[in-house]
Amino acid sequence: MYADLGDAGARYSGKVTCVLERIDGTTVRLGTFHVHNGYGSWGTRAPSTLLTAIDGSVLATAHFGAR
Repeated sequence: MYADLGDAGARYSGKVTCVLERIDGTTVRLGTFHVHNGYGSWGTRAPSTLLTAIDGSVLATAHFGAR
């Protein structure tokens, strides 16, 4: 993820939190990163991802290979 807060007039420097907002309004905290003068980036390695049912049972998986 890349953040450019400078275009919005926000020259914030410090720690920020990345939050995913779902259509139903609930949120999931994805991670934190630092920005400097409104600019920053965040990323993480994800070897796989899961699609789960509401009860947590795994419905499907996807595995990402090395590039």
